[in-house]
Amino acid sequence: MVYERDDVEGLDASILTNQLVLNYSGHEDTFTDPLVDCRSCKSRWRADQIEDSCPNCGSQDLTDPRPFNLMFKTNVGPLEDEGSIAYLRPETAQQIFTNFKNIVDSTSRALPFGIAQIGKAFRNEITPRNFIFRVREFEQMELEFFVEPGEDNQWHDKWIEERSKWWESQGVSKKKLDF
Repeated sequence: MVYERDDVEGLDASILTNQLVLNYSGHEDTFTDPLVDCRSCKSRWRADQIEDSCPNCGSQDLTDPRPFNLMFKTNVGPLEDEGSIAYLRPETAQQIFTNFKNIVDSTSRALPFGIAQIGKAFRNEITPRNFIFRVREFEQMELEFFVEPGEDNQWHDKWIEERSKWWESQGVSKKKLDF
């Protein structure tokens, strides 16, 4: 996408994300899954993936669900204090937004244009699995396309049409697509 389109810039941004970015975006408070503990066997589960009993031992003695933050927290620099907190990026979008002005200034871009990034993202999953979903470290692709106010519906329709054509060129039936 980056190399085939004149209206998309590529980005390779930092994996470490400043705490303030994820605070102001709401991630610190809302990038969570509901967590329950089994009081009998001490296992932990996502509350939305179990019924009324522990899948491990069958006990119904579970804690009340509580939010579990999915972001990996770390400290940057020689001191571990409030000012040194950072996170491994939980997604690639935030770096696209925080680097928007840098890209505009360094490329002289004008709207409409996109910023695309491929890179590692990290999530501290409660119950990681063996397949590509719900793992703690994964590769993610993201495209954010920026348009003039009021042109969003037009561009949204255009992107749906383009992506539909691409999926069809890959052999995916249009009937299976739901945008």
